[in-house]
Amino acid sequence: MKEEHSQYKTCKACGHTDERAISELDAAFEERRIWSDPCSKCGSKDISSSGSSMPSVNRAVLEEWSRNDELMILSQDEDLILGEGENLPLLEEFLRKETTLPSKKVTLLSAICVVVYDNTPDEDDDKEINDEFARNAIDVLVRNESIFAELDDTYICDYIKDVVYPKIGKSKKTNT
Repeated sequence: MKEEHSQYKTCKACGHTDERAISELDAAFEERRIWSDPCSKCGSKDISSSGSSMPSVNRAVLEEWSRNDELMILSQDEDLILGEGENLPLLEEFLRKETTLPSKKVTLLSAICVVVYDNTPDEDDDKEINDEFARNAIDVLVRNESIFAELDDTYICDYIKDVVYPKIGKSKKTNT
């Protein structure tokens, strides 16, 4: 049985909340979460709020996402959503796949860097860190060092590069 996720939207005109079930793949991608049907109570298309449950990153989601430049999990900070330590095996798998688009490989590379960054201690931060996630992500980056040469890493934020690149023996590219 396919996993279903819930989605809701609240009408700005009357305050009514509509809900619907959507498939895992529809819930995973921003473009597929668009819900343009009018309010079932008053017919207005103006909404005051909306949301949906999001599936975990998994092989089915990455398989579809990695081959389609039009699909986004989120239009902003996609690497932050993907960059969880639990996702490292899948991130590396899709980073190495020949069928993964170069633009998606850049996002995957950035997501792996995010895992290192998020799990590196900082004296100004009391965030929870996981040393094992950081070590594993560093290992993934070192193992796949040649992929850096193939891709434009300007998408990776400088503040992340400042922390991650010294750990993997890499210097930042400059756009001069």
